[in-house]
Amino acid sequence: MTEDEIEELDNIEEALIESGMPLEDIGRHYSLFLLDLIGSITPVNESNEDIAKVTHLLRNICRPHFLEKHDLKEERIMLWDIEKRYREELPEFSLMARCAIYCCANKARWSSSNSSEETPMFFMVHTAEKINSKYVKVLIEHFKKLIPS
Repeated sequence: MTEDEIEELDNIEEALIESGMPLEDIGRHYSLFLLDLIGSITPVNESNEDIAKVTHLLRNICRPHFLEKHDLKEERIMLWDIEKRYREELPEFSLMARCAIYCCANKARWSSSNSSEETPMFFMVHTAEKINSKYVKVLIEHFKKLIPS
């Protein structure tokens, strides 16, 4: 990420925090981005159970109040396992699983993660950037849509 992109992302995050945007809404919005992305980074002929698991979880995260009502500990363990297993075989999918982990954060879990960041937005963008650097600009525009006018 460039310095300008980091500053822009910081400004977006600050605007969302000031507007009272729940962390769970940021996770849901990121899940939508990942659902759009998953088909373009996995082989068309790949009918993989793990891809289906990640897709199913992302769809659930998009549902209202899902993050607030579910701990997702087992799902996070599953995602870390998928991330590790696919590092060599399908590195983009491995990174996708890592991206999905950030979607699982609710306010309580994120607060207890000892991160100095108020939201996982920087981590979300940084990990997506590893899949393809073009996703930085795409995600910045994607997160701008959350800022109330």
